[in-house]
Amino acid sequence: MGAMALSTYVACVIAGLQIFLFLIARFYQRMTGERTRPGLFLVSAALLLAGDLLYVSQVPVLAGNTVADVFLLVGGCVLVGISYSLLRAMTRGN
Repeated sequence: MGAMALSTYVACVIAGLQIFLFLIARFYQRMTGERTRPGLFLVSAALLLAGDLLYVSQVPVLAGNTVADVFLLVGGCVLVGISYSLLRAMTRGN
């Protein structure tokens, strides 16, 4: 039970950080007019939370859920891609 609670806590902290990145991207888009696609941070957070909840829902087994693995993989890839895109947009002029 403790491992699953910790997993859910970590997933919520990561989702919170992604919401913070969403706010940064939205602010930058409003201030510069440059498209940063902030909504993809929320998509990534939702996918990662869904993957974690699928793992938590099958209490005794902590591995082998293919659907949860796909959610985690796609959510992570979206997060890396959109984070890199935001980094490039914000540092392009420097």
